Amino acid sequence: MAPVKVCPVCSSEFAPALTHCPQDGVGLVALNTGAGTRPEELVGQIVDGRYKVERIVGKGGMGTVYAVRHIVVGKVAAMKVLKTGVGRADGVLQRFVREAQTANLVKSRHIVEITDFGQLTNGLFYVVMELLEGQDLTHAMKPGKLGRADLVHIFVQVAQALALAHEKGIVHRDLKPDNVFLVNEGGDPRFVKLLDFGIAKVMTGDNPAAGLTETGVILGTPYYMSPEQARADVVDHRSDIY
Repeated sequence: MAPVKVCPVCSSEFAPALTHCPQDGVGLVALNTGAGTRPEELVGQIVDGRYKVERIVGKGGMGTVYAVRHIVVGKVAAMKVLKTGVGRADGVLQRFVREAQTANLVKSRHIVEITDFGQLTNGLFYVVMELLEGQDLTHAMKPGKLGRADLVHIFVQVAQALALAHEKGIVHRDLKPDNVFLVNEGGDPRFVKLLDFGIAKVMTGDNPAAGLTETGVILGTPYYMSPEQARADVVDHRSDIY
C-alpha cells in the first residue's frame, strides 16, 4: 500500500500523487517512519544541504535534539527530530508543527525561536530552533539554588511572556517548571525562555495554527492542569494563570 501524504498545516491526508494541499497550498509531506534509524546515525551528516549535525543534546519520548551548524553562515542552532514511527501517531505531527507555528506568532525574547521545519531523507520530521545553554526551572529549584528575589524575577518574566501570548489568543496549556528554561542572556543568568507550545490552543485569529485545537481531549501534565483542562472543558488564558 502506497504511503499517504499529509499537509503539515492542517494535517489532512491525501493520495501520494498530490504534491500540494488544496486548502492551504503548501507542499505535502510523505508519512514515512524512518524505521530502523538510530539517532546516532545523524551525527556528522548534512541535513537538507545546509545543517551540519554536530552532536546529540538530549533525548526524550518524542525524539532527539541535536546541536547543528548552518554550513554557509555558521550559525549554531538546535534541531529536534521526531522519534521513529511517531510521525504517524494520532496528533503527534500536528503538535510538532503547532509548536513551530504558535511560538512564532508571539514576538518575544522570552519564547524560544523556531526557524525551520522539514523532513529528512529517511522520512523523519524536524524543526530547527535556537540552541539554549542553561537549565530548566525544575533543576534550578533544587534547594539552595534560587532565592526569593530570583523566583520573583523568573515569575515576572514568565508572566510577561504569557501576557503577550494571551494577547495573541494563545493558551500554552502545559506550563510547568520543565518548560521554563533559564539561560544567560544580556548579563542576566536567570533569563527565561518559555518552551514547548506543542499543545497550545489558539483561541482566535486567521493564522494556520487556529485549526489545530481539540475538543473533548485531555491534554497537559496532570499536576499542572487547571480543573477545566482536566475535565476537557473549554479553556482560555485563565488556565495558564491557574
